[in-house]
Amino acid sequence: IVVQALQFVKALRQALDRESVKTANENFRRGAMDNFNGLSDSVVWLTQRRKDVIGLRFDLYERAAGSEPVKLGEAASLDGLDEFMVCRERFHRSLHRRFGKKLLGYFWALEYGRESKYHVHYFVLLDPRGNEDHVGLVEMLGEKWVSLTEGRGYIYNGNAHADHQTYPVLGRVNLDDPQTITGLQFLMSYLTLAGLFVKLDVNKRFRTFSKGRFPKGPLRKAGRPQDRAAGSRLKITVAQARANFMKFI
Repeated sequence: IVVQALQFVKALRQALDRESVKTANENFRRGAMDNFNGLSDSVVWLTQRRKDVIGLRFDLYERAAGSEPVKLGEAASLDGLDEFMVCRERFHRSLHRRFGKKLLGYFWALEYGRESKYHVHYFVLLDPRGNEDHVGLVEMLGEKWVSLTEGRGYIYNGNAHADHQTYPVLGRVNLDDPQTITGLQFLMSYLTLAGLFVKLDVNKRFRTFSKGRFPKGPLRKAGRPQDRAAGSRLKITVAQARANFMKFI
């Protein structure tokens, strides 16, 4: 048995050393790293222009009546994903209509869980004026999601538990606060760099990550008087994110 195991390990090492395998692995990883770096730049742009924002954190789910969790080891089923993503797109359009110019930025990621099946994690950043009731806003968004899914969907309202958050990123937050910066780094790492380890096989029909509405333009150079310190502290490398924020993988 030991000899056979050693032979298998040797064959595996030889296969992994092939240039084609290395190229495929690098392509697999590049998407996650590009998402992380692009999102980091977008949030830095926002911190250079805003002192405080309202943060909304919620998850969108849909569970067919009578459905059961998948068995361990089973591949993710694409059944119902088309309809789920159509509802998500309609929900997203309603998000834009509801907040208009007060929607300062957002990012979301599609995930699959054994119990929850396909679901979407959202983080939304709003202008604080008129959006102080952040818990009520997510409840309102949840009602819209339930309506769009004809009662099959439900929402997790992270803002309802904002008092228990380790890092202040929900509700009205100060973008100069080091704790808020750490919380944003956790969120950005979680919603992008999981792709370094596992990739959803959705046959390229759907995007599994997206961001938008952030300020655009070149980042301000560090050291200039008008620059905000938050931006320089927020921007970290993929290696730093993996070392500090990816221990849950």
